[in-house]
Amino acid sequence: SHVKNEYYGAFALKGKPLNCYNANPSMMTKNKEMNNLCKMLGLQFNKRYETEDDLKSLRYRNIVMLTDADVDGFDISGLICAMFQKYFPNLLKHGFIKRFVTPVILCTKGQHERHEFFDRGSFDRWTDTIDKKTLNKYTIKYLKGLGTSDRKSTLYYFQRLDHYLKDYEIDDHTKQKIDLCYNKTRAKDRQVWLLNGNDTVIDYSTKKYNLTNILQAEIFDFTHHSVLRAIPSVVDGLKESQRKIVFGALKKFTSNSNRDAKIAQLGAYCAEVSMYLHGEKSLCDAITALTQSFPGSNNLPLLVASGQTGSRLANGDDAASVRYTYTRLQKYT
Repeated sequence: SHVKNEYYGAFALKGKPLNCYNANPSMMTKNKEMNNLCKMLGLQFNKRYETEDDLKSLRYRNIVMLTDADVDGFDISGLICAMFQKYFPNLLKHGFIKRFVTPVILCTKGQHERHEFFDRGSFDRWTDTIDKKTLNKYTIKYLKGLGTSDRKSTLYYFQRLDHYLKDYEIDDHTKQKIDLCYNKTRAKDRQVWLLNGNDTVIDYSTKKYNLTNILQAEIFDFTHHSVLRAIPSVVDGLKESQRKIVFGALKKFTSNSNRDAKIAQLGAYCAEVSMYLHGEKSLCDAITALTQSFPGSNNLPLLVASGQTGSRLANGDDAASVRYTYTRLQKYT
């Protein structure tokens, strides 16, 4: 109701888009989401979009990216920018892409005090400036995805469109940075990039975002979190999700009360007590994997399999739904 549909259209991307940086136009047209996006915008691969007439041939003057505010949303924004850099670089140069930012963490106190944070780092820096007693007076909400926002919050954002709508500007290093982030042949370079760390801090309050700096900060953050989630720690041999499961299971199961619990319910419990920020389904799948004892799964399963939690025949993929299976702690856990 605050943006007229005569001028604005909405197109929902289903899931994470294709990494088009190493894809040819034929691969793009075969990908349903990318093909629909190009059709919706009226993009043509044989046009360079250098003249005003070329720009007028598009169905919309700009596109506005509205993604989840967490690191997965950072990657979706980066993938769209990479597609335009590869096939329509002049559109990226002319400011065709804009971004609608929403906070990932919201802190409120009463009806009038409101603090919005667009990345975890800025929230951590803010909490360092106040004592714990003061912090406990705030209501803190983690807004992982767009679906977390209710109608009231959505209207609040669109009523302040000028505040949340940002422009992208590029510089001489943008092309190289996109190539580093999304070129599939540069995995070794990304490893060095991660080892060198990141000291770029984004000021999300500005009207214009430098795309090079955004990629340096946000895609670095996404890649770093992906590594933490995917690679077991050398300290305990556990991934982040597995460590949170063990923490939750040790709280729920005791030596006096180690009775079977449904995996679906245990997943929700572990997510609550360990502040797991991703979906409970992935946590339940990880719990199921921790119960498996067939060759190729776990040397010592930390949880007991009570029900059909997967077999060697299908490498665990034949596990029953988590609403049917149960588990508890192993005695040695």
